[in-house]
This record gives sequence, C-alpha cells and structure tokens, in this order.
Amino acid sequence: MEIQSAIAIGAASGLAASLIIRPLWSTLIARGNGELWRVSNTLTETLYIAAHALAGAAQGLVFWLSWGLAAIVAVPWWQRGLSVGLVNAALLVLPPTLITASLVRGSRTVYLVLITEALVTSLCVGLACSWAWAHSP
Repeated sequence: MEIQSAIAIGAASGLAASLIIRPLWSTLIARGNGELWRVSNTLTETLYIAAHALAGAAQGLVFWLSWGLAAIVAVPWWQRGLSVGLVNAALLVLPPTLITASLVRGSRTVYLVLITEALVTSLCVGLACSWAWAHSP
C-alpha cells in the first residue's frame, strides 16, 4: 500500500464517518431541551466535514507509518482494523477530547458525542485501511 492510498482512504473514511455520525446529531437535537451548542450553517458544516476528512487522512498516514501495526499477525483484516482504530482513538483523538472536557464547562451529552465521533472516525479509518492493505496486490 502506498502512502497516497493510505491518506486518500483515510480521508474518505473520515468523510464516511461524518455521514454515519449525522443521525446521532439529529437524534440529540430532537431530544434536546432547546440547548443547541453547535450552530448549523454552511461554514460550520464545511468545517465539520473538513475536520473529519483531515482526521481520517492523518490516521491513514499513521496506519501507513506503522505498516498497519505489522506486529499483529495471523488475524483477519477486520481484527487488525479494529485494533488500529482503537489505538488511533486512544492515542490521537481521545486525549484532546478529554482535556477539552476537563477545561471547558459543558453538557455531558456534548462530550459523549465528541468521544463517539472520535471512536467512529478512528474505527472507520482503521477498518478501511486494513481492508485495502489486505486486498492490495
């Protein structure tokens, strides 16, 4: 797998994750008590999608740099993908999210959504990159 492929697959997976997560936002807004912390307009939606694509591309690069955690052998591609996704979430995404949660006052729902977004994005990237690596010539 080449570096450009890993980055492109990661970015595409980040975009897919932002589409997967969107129903969660809709459910929370519908159940909410009118307290919407995220204003929805063209700029915020563009930044939201771009942030997921950038996070996916960065995690695709990390996948390529680690050779897909090459030390994990004799496992199916999806187990490697889940392990890479969980490692990415634990090391790259969760610490800034938890630091923000400890420094900024806000609703628990907001932080739950942020952590869920981080996990979904990381797992999508890990699974997509691992599948592509397992099926590349």
